[in-house]
Amino acid sequence: MKRPASRALVTAATVFCALALLAGCVSLPSKQTGKFVVVCDIFHAPTDEEIKSEGFEARVERLTMQSKAAKDSRIKASLHVKLTTLLMDHRNPGKDYGRAARELEYYLAVPGDTGCADTARNVHSILKRAKHSGSSQETSKLKGKVKSLSQGLDQCRESFSQELDQCRESFSQELDQCRESFNTCNDTVKRLQEIDVRMERKRRNIR
Repeated sequence: MKRPASRALVTAATVFCALALLAGCVSLPSKQTGKFVVVCDIFHAPTDEEIKSEGFEARVERLTMQSKAAKDSRIKASLHVKLTTLLMDHRNPGKDYGRAARELEYYLAVPGDTGCADTARNVHSILKRAKHSGSSQETSKLKGKVKSLSQGLDQCRESFSQELDQCRESFSQELDQCRESFNTCNDTVKRLQEIDVRMERKRRNIR
């Protein structure tokens, strides 16, 4: 069984390879096949200055809306590659390898020779591996949380059971005391009644 740290290293390594492949794809010279212009060679990861002016979350949201509205297949493909780059960027606190892989699938589905199909497939394969590795880590974390919550629940149940037993014992003792007091009072009342009866008889005899 791999340790969580090992999984993290595997994820980091796979993402690094994906970024290296994308960098290679970006550096390819623009070429033209028929009427379809290669779109993968015009993209680059945003600079730190660009991220400061528009954060990852806002940029992803904007490009997502643009990709949904785009009619031209080349523009749509370009936007999907941009989204892929943003979603796998190591600076992005909300990076999502699973969605990055899906965005690249949209790009690969575009008809025509993009000029980067092989590289895109390699990146897609790496992203899927990173996604599964990340999912395994998340599953491990969730299992740990479930185990912790389960232990906490068992402790609460045990504590509640002990408190309930103490309450039952205390209530039983108080009930016994009340019964004893009632019996004592009942006996006292009976004795007083007997005394009253005897007193009444004496009064009658005196008359």
